Amino acid sequence: MSKAKSNPLTTELVDHALSLIDRNDVERPAKAVRIRRDLDFWRGQSPLHASAYEEALRRWNQLGNALPQVRAHFDEPKPVARKIRSRGMLCIAVTIAVVAVAFTWYLQQPVLEQAYQTGTGHITKLSLPDGSRIDLNAQSRLQVALYRGRRVVELTGGDARFEATPDASKPFQVITRAGIVEVVGTVFSVSDRGNRVVVEVEHGHVRFLRRGESAALELGSGQRLLARENTPVRIEHYDASAHAEWRDGWLVFDNELLADALLAINPYRKTPIRLADDKAGRLRLTGRFRAGDSQSLLSALPKILPIVVTELSDGTVEIRQR
Repeated sequence: MSKAKSNPLTTELVDHALSLIDRNDVERPAKAVRIRRDLDFWRGQSPLHASAYEEALRRWNQLGNALPQVRAHFDEPKPVARKIRSRGMLCIAVTIAVVAVAFTWYLQQPVLEQAYQTGTGHITKLSLPDGSRIDLNAQSRLQVALYRGRRVVELTGGDARFEATPDASKPFQVITRAGIVEVVGTVFSVSDRGNRVVVEVEHGHVRFLRRGESAALELGSGQRLLARENTPVRIEHYDASAHAEWRDGWLVFDNELLADALLAINPYRKTPIRLADDKAGRLRLTGRFRAGDSQSLLSALPKILPIVVTELSDGTVEIRQR
């Protein structure tokens, strides 16, 4: 019975992942940052890439686990002979290689991993061991992983404002479904409510690398990036003085689509506000409202926009255009 042939594409992907891991270890810090970013993007491109990375990491770990046995073999007394000395030199080379692999693996393990999630109407403040601070808006989720050479946050939904402590040797990265935000140390916000990913820079400098693209976009103070699926990224100026006002209990909209505004309003409600028709969702809303007082907002909306607000028996609110 013939053996099943291995998938050459999978082997190639595993070798590529191993190559990136190895390059990350030997390159200078500035270049290693780009390699780590490339590896993160590459892993997220497809389930096959993710599986290849896991296989590469498994082999990496196997080499690390083999270190004690190699050392034990090397420490065994042997007769002094030319062949034995050659074998001993080989053992030394193998030991050095395994130690390097194990040390690289050790450096890649997180020193802290923590997940955070907020409920309806609840805002929380987080402090990281490096001094960085995070404000997490209502109904938001993120995961923090601190490594010896980088700081990584994955925002899987909601809004977060970051005050990243400057550290050029440990770049601060925020991974979103649209791409990676990277800073050395600055103040910025990231939002993802399902409709788009928004990055706002309050102070400092931010780099954004969209998934599937090789060129990073640069943002400075007072600039905002908007990334919608299958749509070109848009960068615009905004009023940084009104930055992340949800931290102070306010929801601020400046010519915002009503459909997008509702995604920011609903995290403060036990029952959602829904659109009964698409026309209402395309109306534009401008105003400043108390985040925790959606009833006043619902009373004000028909005076601002040509809509009808209807509250259903289950507490759900529907909005339709007049």
